[in-house]
Amino acid sequence: VEQASKETVIDLIKEGIRAANYWHSFLKPYPIMLAMKAEWLIDSDLMNGFQEVLLRCHLPIGLIYVGINDLAELKQTAQLEEALVQLQRLGILFHLLNFTGQDEECQLMLHHRFTHIHLAGDLIRQAIPGSQCEKKLIALKALIHANDARSVAGPIKLMHEKSVAEKHVIDCYYGKHIMPQMTLHQVLKMGK
Repeated sequence: VEQASKETVIDLIKEGIRAANYWHSFLKPYPIMLAMKAEWLIDSDLMNGFQEVLLRCHLPIGLIYVGINDLAELKQTAQLEEALVQLQRLGILFHLLNFTGQDEECQLMLHHRFTHIHLAGDLIRQAIPGSQCEKKLIALKALIHANDARSVAGPIKLMHEKSVAEKHVIDCYYGKHIMPQMTLHQVLKMGK
């Protein structure tokens, strides 16, 4: 959804929610996250269409997440906060994507409940022991946990990033260096 034009956003949201409805099971619920640009959430036409889709959706509350991206480029934070309140009333949970610790992001995090805060890749990559970046990472992680959110890092592309995530006890991290590649023997063993 993140790279789509405004015209196709609602169609992609409908498609995603339709897929979530198809795979939904009460025994094993599958949450869905829709990554959206902050500017889309302040667009009244898109918000009306999004809310209409949500009102017709029959998924349980708490299964649909909205990941907010490109917050630094947005100037109308009051309108964004109003949009978030409207979505919260419909049972939507939020992720904050590409978190760098800018003032706008911190203010939004203090005023609204985010379940997961996705740390910017550069923050993890540049966190060399003893550096200013590492100190910033420690401060941001403390802020995230003070707001009852979980810290997320990824995709982990370098072994250094994995060691930083482990050292600073990032709650969730993902990427190709998390698990070593499996051999064919291991795959067959798992299949049995």
